[in-house]
Amino acid sequence: MSHRLRAILASLLVVPLVTAATAFTDDRPDARDSGVRGVVMPVKPAAERADHPTQAAQLAAPADREKPWTLQDCRNEFKDVPRGSYEVSADSRFSQCKVMRTTYELQVNGTPAAWADFRVTILQDSHPRDRKISSRVVLDEWDYRWIDLKAYGKLLRSDLTVDITCTGSAGSTCNGKSKATDTETKEVSTWANVTGEEDAYAVFDMTSSPRTNPARDSRAKDFLPRDAVSFHSVDQTVTGETSDSVTVKEPLRCDRAAYLNSVGGCVWDRTPLVWWVDYKDYPQYAKHVWDAQYHPTKTHPYGRYPGVKIPGGILPQTPTSGKQLTRLIQGYDDASLRYHRGTANIIRSRFACGSLARSQGEECDEYPMHSTYEGANYTRRHPNEPWKYSVRFIDGQQNGDAGSDLLSWYFSRHVLGKGDEFYVSPYNVPSDRQLTSTPQKIAPRPAATRLSEQERAAAPIPSRDLCTNPRLGGRYSCEYGEEWHVYANGRKEVWVIGADRQVYHNYSRSNGSMTGWLPFGGIATSGVQVVLDESRGQAATIRVRGTDGKFHYRERNGKTGVWTPWHVR
Repeated sequence: MSHRLRAILASLLVVPLVTAATAFTDDRPDARDSGVRGVVMPVKPAAERADHPTQAAQLAAPADREKPWTLQDCRNEFKDVPRGSYEVSADSRFSQCKVMRTTYELQVNGTPAAWADFRVTILQDSHPRDRKISSRVVLDEWDYRWIDLKAYGKLLRSDLTVDITCTGSAGSTCNGKSKATDTETKEVSTWANVTGEEDAYAVFDMTSSPRTNPARDSRAKDFLPRDAVSFHSVDQTVTGETSDSVTVKEPLRCDRAAYLNSVGGCVWDRTPLVWWVDYKDYPQYAKHVWDAQYHPTKTHPYGRYPGVKIPGGILPQTPTSGKQLTRLIQGYDDASLRYHRGTANIIRSRFACGSLARSQGEECDEYPMHSTYEGANYTRRHPNEPWKYSVRFIDGQQNGDAGSDLLSWYFSRHVLGKGDEFYVSPYNVPSDRQLTSTPQKIAPRPAATRLSEQERAAAPIPSRDLCTNPRLGGRYSCEYGEEWHVYANGRKEVWVIGADRQVYHNYSRSNGSMTGWLPFGGIATSGVQVVLDESRGQAATIRVRGTDGKFHYRERNGKTGVWTPWHVR
């Protein structure tokens, strides 16, 4: 007598599968197909609109899960998974849900004699603020079939083992080891009678894991060295009394990025990253992104460039896009400053806006964003590629709100510099706004008073959300990050939001050293944004959003170096 576990699972891009190479023989009328079946879970697309069948399809709503999966939610989401396949969620970097239906088969003298069909639910959680992950496996919904009762009894007494394993790639470790495993072995009857939610449970700690060796794993080459990125795999294996088993794998990435928090975090690495831009929140900004992705030939300044494309859109929804964007980290890596802010993306985009008409209250907006490597300066560095950029004037309040939300999205999704690729997807764009490149105009926001004492009473930022730049010291909001500016004479200045929500700045002296963090005044509910860069002088304009929801500005006189007080426009 032998025992064999058999599962026919889907091949899925984001979850590699390993299964025993054995044949399933069952000549009964309800025999299962021995082929491979499954369901692919990509970013959720929307169908073509019936009233505009020839226009580009719009993604209808974001599939971006904020809360961890619960056992019941997971099962409700995938309640109709057919036997011999599985489905997996792809809407969160920090929580995963998988549901699989498989069969445990008992053979007597090489002949199948009894079967147990059951459901496997796998819940896995990582966290953006620590380097630990948890994985639990629950087996339920048992359904038995047998040829005789004796074989059925033997089936119930057979052992079934669940292994949850974490391995590190090219020098990385889990729990300080190259491989860490938690194992649960029970008889089938015991598995079937477990009433709790945790049949098998494991926690793995990558806090002390070394960085993955980029010479041995090419994935590590894409990230900033200081982020100490390590790659891992978390596997769940269900095994019968012989070696036949089924395994599902999920890649995991951990890091120690100081600009996101002080201890690092872990994410399920293959979940698509999409920044959803809602037309209802900032219509002019969303319209600009839409036109850049869907109508690049109608954009400025490269609309007439042969074969022009503008990156960041999701294929096939955006027929002329497909190239993803990558984040720039200001000041964290010296190389990034050469392509950012005062010396690259903003200068080039502001120059391009110089030939456009501007109305009161408008600002020059660029897409792709200046916080990406694919911003305006990408064209200068890669002149022979078709990937270009677009600029236009849009309402300044909308421009600032979108920029602040982007910073928050970087933080909440744990987006690393250089290595993390992401898409930008506008949605809720009305059909009558999709076929023209003329931006919608709205009236400028009314003026407001300066920051009041009452507004200064904002709650402090939690310590878990504070970061430290190893070269500059101090603690500041990870969500709002660092805002750098390089003046024409090479002088550098950086702003942050401190734990007390006040604005602080730090700038370089003539000998190259930094002054240290100094109060800059004001209480902010957003990161600092440099909105004017005079590359031929020493002037600058910055803004933050106050607790009144309006943007407040300070301008630096290019001749005297004196800053104005905070004020609204």
